[in-house]
Amino acid sequence: MGLLGAVTVLAGCSSGDTSTLDAMAKCGKIHFASPPHVVADKSGALFGSGQTLWAVVDIPLDQLDAFRQQSGLGQFNAGVPLDIPGYFKDAGAVADVLKTDDGNVSVEDAHAIPARRVAVHTTGPAERRVFISVLC
Repeated sequence: MGLLGAVTVLAGCSSGDTSTLDAMAKCGKIHFASPPHVVADKSGALFGSGQTLWAVVDIPLDQLDAFRQQSGLGQFNAGVPLDIPGYFKDAGAVADVLKTDDGNVSVEDAHAIPARRVAVHTTGPAERRVFISVLC
């Protein structure tokens, strides 16, 4: 395997599949300051025309404001609405923190097109786990 192939494999292992994030950028206007670490993601069709996408990513705390601003998201509110964890049911236990932790914050653009729901969980003093659901 050539050097380029080895770099591609290493990049794929460290950052996960970016096709869902690319689609979120195009249709959902979700943008990151630098590529996040993808924990889980999924895309699917809705009635054959719309597209549903979700991803769970880890980003450094110092990039959270840039993510919010570059994605055009409003201010995060304390807590997570009861419906948001359901969007990540295929992520399994990864999404359980959205149901139990009082320190989570979220923002919803549920009535806009694209509809976007974002929840943030504190995973450590310098890192955040971001749950993103987009309907385009």
